[in-house]
Amino acid sequence: MPDVIPVYRETTPTGNPESFYVPSFQVKIKGRNLEKDVLDDVTQVSYTDKVDDLDSFEITVNNWDANALGFKYEPAGEPRFTSMFDPGQKIELYMGYVNNLRKMLVGEITTLQPNFPESGAPTLTVGGLNILHGFRKKQHTWSWTGKTDSQIAREIATRSVSEDRPGLGLTRDRFKTPNESDEKSEEFVFMNGQFDIVFMLQRARHKGYTVCVELKHDRRGNELPTLTFGRSEMVREVTYELEWGKTLASFRPTLQTGNQISKVTVRGWDRRAKRGITGVAELRRDGRANADWNNRIARAVEGRHEEITNLAVRNRDEATRIAKDRLANQTRRMITATGSTVGLPDLRAGCMVIIRGVGADSASFNGQYFVTETTHTINDQGYRTQFKARREGDAK
Repeated sequence: MPDVIPVYRETTPTGNPESFYVPSFQVKIKGRNLEKDVLDDVTQVSYTDKVDDLDSFEITVNNWDANALGFKYEPAGEPRFTSMFDPGQKIELYMGYVNNLRKMLVGEITTLQPNFPESGAPTLTVGGLNILHGFRKKQHTWSWTGKTDSQIAREIATRSVSEDRPGLGLTRDRFKTPNESDEKSEEFVFMNGQFDIVFMLQRARHKGYTVCVELKHDRRGNELPTLTFGRSEMVREVTYELEWGKTLASFRPTLQTGNQISKVTVRGWDRRAKRGITGVAELRRDGRANADWNNRIARAVEGRHEEITNLAVRNRDEATRIAKDRLANQTRRMITATGSTVGLPDLRAGCMVIIRGVGADSASFNGQYFVTETTHTINDQGYRTQFKARREGDAK
């Protein structure tokens, strides 16, 4: 389990106290740091990651050359700048504080957005995605039983690209699972119409892992990506403790019961036995002490049922597992929240935060939240991290 760290007692990986006073960032293109005059043109840097999609970045630069009275970062501009932000360029983005930067991603430029405002200088916003986006080829539906997440990831990564089942087509020496021996097998894992690499990212974040990519070159200079599915040195395993009025700048939770259900039924057909297959999951009352809130919610959604008939299931156990997963996913989305805090490079999608100070200790909105999305922004106002999350349980 990761350590629970109150933000005001934050430390660096070396054990020294963290400084939140001097935000800093670094951008590398083709492995080289941007020159100082280019960095001086940067007005804002942002990084966004989500549990169900690839992470992305945006860099906004001043695009006006006051000396030459012309646009700086365009084909007709100064020669050394003309191809700097071409689509396809590889970028490494680091964010954090002076003497303590974290690598946020290795990405590829995919968008250019010039802006010519009514007042002020023109700007250029350079956007892109994690270079893993090149693996988004085909969406698949598949399932696994009795396998660890690393085993599932290796199967996906090293299986040939196919129309019928997941596969990225990597050789075994280009895929690593350093934490496989520490894992327990999962009873049932279901992939429902997703891109293979996005599903792999979801499973990684479910475990507190990341999918890291390292670019190597063959003798002909071709790029050969090597993937690692596991814990990353890029991101520390921490659970932040945030308290409103102290380390939590803003927090807005939402309780939504309109789309909640109390029962899920999955129906299929056994072709061999020529009979129906049925799996059921129901929301049951909480018998624990201080569970009055949970039981009131259960009564509010009582009688709302969902029936799923469009999935291929092999037996009753598989149908029941799918029903339980569906019910659990809906329940986890009952309380969601948005919040913001001081810039925390290690606060990423897939980690947990403990929220305090938003009611009495027994109230529903304090507790553990699973972070589903973060946006890190450095600009002239400093470094701020905004996040979206869903409540997972009580604070311990």
